[in-house]
Amino acid sequence: DGTNEDGFEASGSGIAGDPEWERYKRQIQAIFDENFDPLKAVVRANPDLVAVLHVAIDATGRVTGHRVLEPSGNPSYDRAAEAAAEAVTKLPLPPEKFRARTADGFTVVFEAPPL
Repeated sequence: DGTNEDGFEASGSGIAGDPEWERYKRQIQAIFDENFDPLKAVVRANPDLVAVLHVAIDATGRVTGHRVLEPSGNPSYDRAAEAAAEAVTKLPLPPEKFRARTADGFTVVFEAPPL
């Protein structure tokens, strides 16, 4: 279904397990994770927080927007997830065979980073 255990997802089926797709989704998730910096006090108090965002891209890989699909329940944590999405202005394009499945963008899960 395009979903991995780390939360990165694109629409479509039959792509999970493909080595090219697996490399690409790890690359994209890492880009968002690098920019995700929730308050440590919030994470310490709530280590299981998760925020889910949809990130839209255009045909060149430019990030054109984002929206919260599932808030974590903690406004500060959600703002940190949104700030991470806003910090990413361009993403590498997926391998050609997956571009149609990523045309609507991605769902990215922001899990609490280890302290």
